[in-house]
Amino acid sequence: MSDTAEVKSEDKKEIEDEEREKMLNEENKRTATGGEEEGEKEEKPQQEVVIKPAKREGEGEVEKMKKALEESEKESGKKKIPIGGIKMPGFLRSRSREKTKDQSGDVSEAGGSTGGEEETGRKTRLLEAIRLPLVSVFPRSKLRSTKDPEIGQQAGLASMETLDDSTGEKTEKLTNGEDGMESVKLDSEEKVDPDKKEESDGKPDWRGRIHSLPKLKMILGGSVIFLILLIIIIAIAPFGSRNEMAPSPIVDEHFKIAYTACGPVEGLVEDGAFAFRGIPYAVSPVRERRWKPAKALDSLESCWVGVLPVHNATPACWQIYSSSRLDGAEDCLTLDVFTPQVPYLNPLPVVVLIGAQSLSGGSPGALQASASLARAQDVVFVRPNFRLGILGFLAAEAIKRDIHPPTSGNYGLSDIVMALKWVQLNIEHFGGDKKSVTLLGHRAGGTLVTALTASRESKGLFKNAWVSSGASILPGKELMESERDNAQFVESLECGEDVECLRNIDAEELLDAVPEPWRHPLQDLPQRDDEGSFAKHQWLVLDGKFLQEHVSDAWKSNGLHANLVMGSTVHADIPPKLRSQNENWTGETVVNYVRSSVVGTKNLTGEALQRYGADWPGLVAMISDIRTVCPLLYLSQSQQGKAIPFYLVNHTRDNPGIGPEKLADVSVDVEAILGLYEPQTPSQERYVRSIQTLFFNFVRYGELMDLESVGGNQVFMIDQGITPFKDTSNCGVWFANDIVPRHGRID
Repeated sequence: MSDTAEVKSEDKKEIEDEEREKMLNEENKRTATGGEEEGEKEEKPQQEVVIKPAKREGEGEVEKMKKALEESEKESGKKKIPIGGIKMPGFLRSRSREKTKDQSGDVSEAGGSTGGEEETGRKTRLLEAIRLPLVSVFPRSKLRSTKDPEIGQQAGLASMETLDDSTGEKTEKLTNGEDGMESVKLDSEEKVDPDKKEESDGKPDWRGRIHSLPKLKMILGGSVIFLILLIIIIAIAPFGSRNEMAPSPIVDEHFKIAYTACGPVEGLVEDGAFAFRGIPYAVSPVRERRWKPAKALDSLESCWVGVLPVHNATPACWQIYSSSRLDGAEDCLTLDVFTPQVPYLNPLPVVVLIGAQSLSGGSPGALQASASLARAQDVVFVRPNFRLGILGFLAAEAIKRDIHPPTSGNYGLSDIVMALKWVQLNIEHFGGDKKSVTLLGHRAGGTLVTALTASRESKGLFKNAWVSSGASILPGKELMESERDNAQFVESLECGEDVECLRNIDAEELLDAVPEPWRHPLQDLPQRDDEGSFAKHQWLVLDGKFLQEHVSDAWKSNGLHANLVMGSTVHADIPPKLRSQNENWTGETVVNYVRSSVVGTKNLTGEALQRYGADWPGLVAMISDIRTVCPLLYLSQSQQGKAIPFYLVNHTRDNPGIGPEKLADVSVDVEAILGLYEPQTPSQERYVRSIQTLFFNFVRYGELMDLESVGGNQVFMIDQGITPFKDTSNCGVWFANDIVPRHGRID
């Protein structure tokens, strides 16, 4: 018994005992306290206890209403619910559970009779049955405190006269009992005053209210579920795609906007896809930046304000074409992007096209992408311009002294590296995946791609590389040696050691001064005069920055930092000038020509003609093996441990302007890959399908799917299907006689 209870009057103690015995059900019995005085532990029958209403003004009206309700209940046969017998949840009861007794000490009863245990049990079940419905009937009722603080704190029963089960209506009264206590009025329209909370034993009554309100339970439960889901989303968000943003806006049906680190660009809608042509990716290499490595667009002065239209392709860099025509621009470091989508969801593989017929010119050559191809293959294509020839690769001592750290040469290689860095920074804004970048290099572009697989500057910028008909004679000369080889040309420009003078020379004038042997690669059988360094000019150089050692040596020491596939066509080197010398290459003319070459001087004419045949296609195949095919095969097998996959295309087609014979020309592989070769026959369709499947599987997965079908052989032939190619004895002859790789292509 608490200290407060001990000082209570004897009458109040008796009231507490009687009403406690009356109201406590089985779940409340353990809360009963033995607060009775000695001798007053007499058991009393349980009966319904209500609070007698006190008489106040207007009592007559209240009594009339009560009688009317009682008569109505008798007529309808419905059982009357005792006043105070309804146990309201939480806010209608006090923790003290004290009961009120009238002045005479008799317990007031509703219904006029007291029953035994049977009657009590029946009433208890009835009360339990109606308890839950009453919670929803009186969701917002509040307890109005009595004017008497002492008694009002103990009043915990509602004065409920009757409950009409048929209509759900309730009758509520607020009256004063004879002991001066106010009964509780339930009013759904009144709001609970948070400042007037019932407390008992020093503990607030808010817990009972919370647990009794189903709507509040639902709100709390929903809030908990929402918080749990929010925590889960926040937890897994870092592992998902962090760039899931809304697609870039389409200005209208003809234009599309994408974003770069230097500002937004506006491309064109073409063939259900998008084309962005002429996007700047590096600072313009003019005036003081001529013969310097590419510089990123990393300043406000280098970028643009507003949206930059990139609708038309910009001119290629200055170059010398195979016809000796000079064309191009010095301000040329731009790139084209073709993409089937411009959202950030589900990024697509990226293919970067590096094409040039030689390091002097012919770029981009056969590597021409389009929006329709991007849509058909679900791939993003990027084609950068890069410096070529004398503006892209001149190594000179005067230039080296003007650059820090001191170096020269390989400026065109630095352009490609900068373009790849641009791809890493921006390609996600064009729907591409920067982690899945494949380089496709053709001819001299393939030579540059091969060099990049050994460059420290390009490590991590691409995942896969496919080299088609590139060169294998890669730089082996040190920078000082290359500068000495170029000194005669620099002196011919009449600038001496004045680098400013060199940079002020007109670009077209510079290209016109390039020696003829430097302009075109050697596409012929090796001759006796091929040994001169002037005739065998090497554009690439070991500059110490982009290239530190020969590619094969770098592969051995550092390993490949990309998946690599190399290959060529059977007739990769068709010399137009040689064809024009004789319209009818008979067996005799072929024999005489082979005998006059280095092949003849090594007494290999008979064996060579026996292997290749004494006709024009045989002669072209022999030239191609010595200059391109066998040197590339030699390089692919130089990798220790695992050989680099090597392919050979044997699919022939007509070559107007070169001869009536069908040949597997140098572009038949890349044109089929890029959809530029339109098949006309079923055999051509099978060829295009075979090489496209092989290439785009490599782009997506970094491996050649069909190698399993050829028994895992690393050398295979592509025509109407893919077959293993085990007979490389033709190349073995050139290997054994030191013709390959010595006389391989330079660029």
